[in-house]
Amino acid sequence: EDAKSKLSFKYTELENDHISGYKLQQQLLPKNNLDILSLNFNYFLHPSLYISGDFIDFQQVTDRYVIFYLSDVSGHGVSSAFVTVLVKACIQQYSAEFVYLSNQTVISPKLILDKINRVICSENLGKYLTMVYMVYDLELSKLTYSVAGHYPFPILIEHNKAARYIGERGYPLGMFPEAVFENYEIDLPDQFKLAIFSDG
Repeated sequence: EDAKSKLSFKYTELENDHISGYKLQQQLLPKNNLDILSLNFNYFLHPSLYISGDFIDFQQVTDRYVIFYLSDVSGHGVSSAFVTVLVKACIQQYSAEFVYLSNQTVISPKLILDKINRVICSENLGKYLTMVYMVYDLELSKLTYSVAGHYPFPILIEHNKAARYIGERGYPLGMFPEAVFENYEIDLPDQFKLAIFSDG
């Protein structure tokens, strides 16, 4: 009976930790149905456990750029969720450096993916992630993006045109420190939709 009681206590303790982790991760997610500059962002996230390796974020960087990304960390649970926190912290750091130091990394998808890849590889977390990272330039109506091993590719929907996949295959993050990423650019019309998916 004592062993059963201890097991029940440990289970409750573990469940409470997961619930706390879930609440923390929810705090890190952006508000839904959010208007930023000329864009509107909506998302739906349904993790298989309390906390997830799937993560999405979007934010304004100065009055010209909006950055947004979707990442999918291998596995589930606390260790995968920790990687999403690490990724967000890395992007936040370079967002601040762009504003205050004019460091261009955060508005260049290939550069920010390279930085994140090196951080994940150096930490030896036993995790890797796929990612779509995009930068919208309001002044030029241009989308710059890079795909790090993520599938399916993003879908671009333009008025009076067939929906199409955009993106090129790339390396996942956290596997190969020497991986090289590429930037791709698209001139966008006044009205368009982008759909990005993961298994979460």
